[in-house]
Amino acid sequence: MSNNLEILENYGTTIGTYEHSLPNALELAKGRLPLVVVMQEPCNLADEVPYEEMVYGDESAEGVRERVGCPALQQVEHLAEEVSGGTYSLEDFSVFDINTLHSKDMQDDLQNLEADLHTAHQTFWKMLTTKAPKVILVLTCTACSSQYRPLKSLYSSRISAATEDTITLWRNSTSHKATVIRAFHPSVYLRDDYIEAEKWSQDEVLLANKILRLCFAKAFRILSGEPCAEDDREEALLQAWKDTVGARNRSRALKENSRNADLQSEVALVLADKMGALSIGGK
Repeated sequence: MSNNLEILENYGTTIGTYEHSLPNALELAKGRLPLVVVMQEPCNLADEVPYEEMVYGDESAEGVRERVGCPALQQVEHLAEEVSGGTYSLEDFSVFDINTLHSKDMQDDLQNLEADLHTAHQTFWKMLTTKAPKVILVLTCTACSSQYRPLKSLYSSRISAATEDTITLWRNSTSHKATVIRAFHPSVYLRDDYIEAEKWSQDEVLLANKILRLCFAKAFRILSGEPCAEDDREEALLQAWKDTVGARNRSRALKENSRNADLQSEVALVLADKMGALSIGGK
């Protein structure tokens, strides 16, 4: 067992987990390639069912989720297979949970969530520096809100998708350079409730899929030593994505400003009514 898996196993044994949580996390983390895909709770079935059923589902299962498996991990595997020409699949690279074994169900049972997540993030970072990957592909924005400072270097958002930079990972006194590619979770275009909430058009859904595919393509280019720069078609895709996300962010900000202005007006009216009542009472 590699050192990063030992770290995960020791941590899981220390904190105590559900029956399938640790075996599934170990299976996801043990890929041989120097590539780590970072997600938050890669699959919400991880606590409940064995690995194969978690990822690919079980047609004989009673529940819908158990029959379907994990669309997000299936999509991650599909994108990796697509951009690598079928050379690599999910078993070839590592998927690390940034919240290390802290599923939503487990978090609901914790008394001191902030402290526990801080330790979980420390464990994730220790696993990452121990594996010392060449490429880190970030599919979550969790790092932005982490209280564990080193994780801030793994910030990501939709607007930053397909951008990359180099970070330094320190293990004891030895430094290691890794390329971080910032992306987003595939649920953005896989889940109907997300699509409906965001009011994505079909063209925008397809564009999101193409951008995430580009992020995976960049990761595997770096692994193979190829240039990472975009060609003209990819640059056009990225510009279209930035325009789409930027317009949505501006629209969201305008709506928020409008709501705040309405709230301030309501407060002013209430205060004016109270002042008027006081004035009349004083007479």
